[in-house]
Amino acid sequence: MSTFASSTTDPGVQLPDPTKHVRYSYGMVLGADDLTQEFAYLANRDQWLARDALGYGTLSGLNVSVDDDATKGFPVRVTPGVALSPRGQLIRVADAQCASLNQWLQSASIRAALGTPVPGLVRAYVVLRYRDCPVDPLPVPGEPCRCESELLAESRWLDDYRLELTLQAPPQREENAIRDFVAWLRQIKIDTAGPFLEIPAFLDAIRAAAHDLASPVQSPLDFLYGSPPDSLLIPADRVCAYLRAAFRLWVTELRPLWQVVWQPADHDGSCGCSSTTPPATPDEEWLLLAELDLTLTAGLVAQYDRAVVDQSNRPYVVHLRMLQEWLLCHGVEAGPPGPKGDQGIQGIQGIQGIPGSNGTNGTNGTNGANGTNGTNGTNGTNGDSFIVAAGRFDPEGNTPNSPFFATKGLTVTPLGQGFYYLLSDGFDPKQNYVIKGTPITLADDPPHTFELVPSNDKNLLSRLKEFGLSKKFGFGIRARAIDGKNLTRGFMVEVSQFPS
Repeated sequence: MSTFASSTTDPGVQLPDPTKHVRYSYGMVLGADDLTQEFAYLANRDQWLARDALGYGTLSGLNVSVDDDATKGFPVRVTPGVALSPRGQLIRVADAQCASLNQWLQSASIRAALGTPVPGLVRAYVVLRYRDCPVDPLPVPGEPCRCESELLAESRWLDDYRLELTLQAPPQREENAIRDFVAWLRQIKIDTAGPFLEIPAFLDAIRAAAHDLASPVQSPLDFLYGSPPDSLLIPADRVCAYLRAAFRLWVTELRPLWQVVWQPADHDGSCGCSSTTPPATPDEEWLLLAELDLTLTAGLVAQYDRAVVDQSNRPYVVHLRMLQEWLLCHGVEAGPPGPKGDQGIQGIQGIQGIPGSNGTNGTNGTNGANGTNGTNGTNGTNGDSFIVAAGRFDPEGNTPNSPFFATKGLTVTPLGQGFYYLLSDGFDPKQNYVIKGTPITLADDPPHTFELVPSNDKNLLSRLKEFGLSKKFGFGIRARAIDGKNLTRGFMVEVSQFPS
């Protein structure tokens, strides 16, 4: 990995048109330009197919971590792997790569970018892009008395890559638009009662939610306004038709708005794969691998836990075999029981039964005297608090077996970085609650904390929106070790209700 460096391109080089290929004919004399043109055409079609039909992102490996090694400046490590670039180029990192965080922070370009004084909190990005390098020089014909540099020319292009630390996040507009569109669409309720919009009006509602279609929004996580209105419903018996129309709208109208229009790609132009000169390509060439949240002391990372790796926003592509197995093995399982239906209409009256025989008359009893009315009793005191839900959960929010358990339908959804969201059918926003919890630790573990996060916390709201939970009433908590690491043994929690 390297820091930023400037580069230039030769404006006099005419790139081949990737939409043209050679029309061969008998007796035609082929030159280097013809072969270059044919390669450009075939390579462009491969990239076109990959980016438009498959998408882009990590295919395998390329995990990002930070080594706990202060002597080497806390190296950022990237494992070997394969990715598809936003342009559609295959990238292969054959060996593990690493770069010192503190050495990068001390470079002149980064110091200049951070300014003075250096901020205490810095967000950096690990990014990857494709490049090719000219290799294998061979003698070439030419005029006599040439310079030594003109006697040889590289005869091959070698597939290569650039792996960098940067302060600028890749735009990845299409990736963010996909996530926002799917999250927005999943919030639309499927209903049986209605009223329902017809499909054309349903699509107009989606169009109205999209931001200014001529220029995408500034926020990368909100390409559609807010959440769908409560009146926007999908009829349960026509789910397939409505979703088919929504995805058709994405393909034909919305996706082209946020796709990058790619121009022909020039070669890297650097002399040898060890060059640190980046290519003259747009920011969209870069693929995000991870975000690094750095807490700096005197402009450097002083402790291992001050460099937090976040890979939640990186694009990735799940291969077809995995999707096939998921659909075959999980797509046919029965879902959980649905909610209790409404009471049915009263049945018709049954036919009258056969009259029974008359019983003997009993003797008449004497009437008792009327008693006096009693006085009104005093009002009772308010009832005590009671537990509405409780449980013991593993670090992933599950209750796989004893001693893990959950009562009253309590569920836990992990939101990442120690955040969890508690949900139960018994929670009522009109009532008063107290949340008590404790992480599960061993005697040698570092101390842990268990915290309630306010419902209006921006970080919590952003995470709830990503997981489609923004409209469900629950409680956000954060449980982790004081060194910033996530739970390893789970936690116990109790939710009690108190009188208003």
